[in-house]
Amino acid sequence: MRKIAMIIGGLSLMFTACTPAKDNEKVDNGEFDSAFFIGELRAIEDSISNGIPAQKHLVKALVLFQDYVNHFPTSKEAPDYLLRTSDLYLSVNNPNRSVDILNEIIKSYPNYKRLEAVYFNRANHVDFEIRDTSLAKTYYQEFLEKYPNSGLVNDANSRIENIGLSAEQLIEKFEAMNQ
Repeated sequence: MRKIAMIIGGLSLMFTACTPAKDNEKVDNGEFDSAFFIGELRAIEDSISNGIPAQKHLVKALVLFQDYVNHFPTSKEAPDYLLRTSDLYLSVNNPNRSVDILNEIIKSYPNYKRLEAVYFNRANHVDFEIRDTSLAKTYYQEFLEKYPNSGLVNDANSRIENIGLSAEQLIEKFEAMNQ
């Protein structure tokens, strides 16, 4: 009898675990709870949007934004959250991860409405933050090929032209141009 009770209990547990969760309940068995997650996401957005956010809020935002994209990769907000993630990585002094996220946007969201900014920011981060002038030049050129009518064309061309110059050399160059 005890053996039968254990089997029934086990089957009951198995059926309960396989039953889909309701959207608004928190699930402890590893299933994703969308309503709870969206609430957390909104709360963290509010906490990082007001003034200078605490480091723990930035870290939580990084995790939540990326989790959102992992759970809802086809949502219209997914590339926006990735772009915000890239910005946050830059603000916590991780430019390499920031560029990785921008590359992910380029690869995964080729029709993203802000792709022009993504391409330019990628070149800019590699140029100014990572200081890989060769790769930055490649990225600026890729930007120019994709967006020849962009308002940022002059900036990209200027960076390509001046990419290897030190601050002192740039000052001398601009002073000579103004004379």
